[in-house]
Amino acid sequence: MKSFSAVLATLALFNLAPTLASPAAAITKAAVVAEAAAPAATPPIPKGNFKGTAISGALDSTKYVRTHKPTPVVDSVMTAIPGPDSMTFRITNLAGTGLHTYESPAQTTGTIDNGAVVENVHPKNYSGMIAFNSVRYPANVGAESLIEYSYTIQDYIDPNVYILDVDVSFVDGFSFPIMCYCGATGAYLSGCDKPLWSMTKCPDNNGQGSCKNPDRDNKALNVTPDPFFQPCQGLAYTYPNDHEANSNNECQSGVINCQVLPNGGLGRREFQA
Repeated sequence: MKSFSAVLATLALFNLAPTLASPAAAITKAAVVAEAAAPAATPPIPKGNFKGTAISGALDSTKYVRTHKPTPVVDSVMTAIPGPDSMTFRITNLAGTGLHTYESPAQTTGTIDNGAVVENVHPKNYSGMIAFNSVRYPANVGAESLIEYSYTIQDYIDPNVYILDVDVSFVDGFSFPIMCYCGATGAYLSGCDKPLWSMTKCPDNNGQGSCKNPDRDNKALNVTPDPFFQPCQGLAYTYPNDHEANSNNECQSGVINCQVLPNGGLGRREFQA
C-alpha cells in the first residue's frame, strides 16, 4: 500500500469582494442581494494523516501479496475462481457506541449508529480503506483501526480474474477491534478481537480515541511489535510487514462481513487462535 502524507491538508476560505474600478463596473442592488443569498461553499474534508500502512497488504495486491493460510506463502502458487462484477463490504457496528468513519481515496466521512449495518459496494479495479473511531472523535486523525481492501487483477495468480484482498490494519494505530469474515462461508479472514485498551498501557495515546503505533514506519521484515499491539500480531497488521494478517484470494463470493467490536472484546469469533 502506498503511504499517506503525515500532514493534514490546511483548509483556507477566501472571501472575494468585488472591486469598483469605474462607474461602469458598478454592481446593481439586485446582484448584491443575489450574491448574498447564495449558499457558502462547503469546505473540503481534511485528508487523513494515514502514513504507516501495511506493505504487501490489500492495497499492494498488484505488486506482491502474501496470505495467512495455511502459512505466509507467495500467492503465485494459487489459482483464482472468478468473482462477481463488484465487491460488497458489509460492516456491522457492535462497538457499543456510534462510530465515525473515514474512507480513502474518496476522502468521505460518515457515521454508523450503534448496532447498525451498512454496505459499501465497489466495482472492479477498486482499492481503498476505511477508518473507524468513536463518534466522539474524527476518524481521520491517522491512528485509527483500518479495513483495507481491493478487487483487482493480480497477474501472477491469474491475468484474467479479479481477486478480492482484505486485511485489518493497526499499523497506524488502534481504536477498536475489528474482525472480517467471508460472506459466503462465515470463515475468518482477517482481524483481531482482543481488547487492547484494557490489556496493556498504550505507548502513545493521542487523546483522540486512538493509540498511535510506534512501529508504523518500521519497514523491517521481522518486528517484535510494541507490547500494546503484540497480542494481535499476525491477526491484524501490527507493523508494515505483518503479512500473516492479510487475506488474499480466500473469499471470491464478493461479500465480506466485518464487525467493529467493543473494546471489551465481546463479539463473534469463528477461528482458533
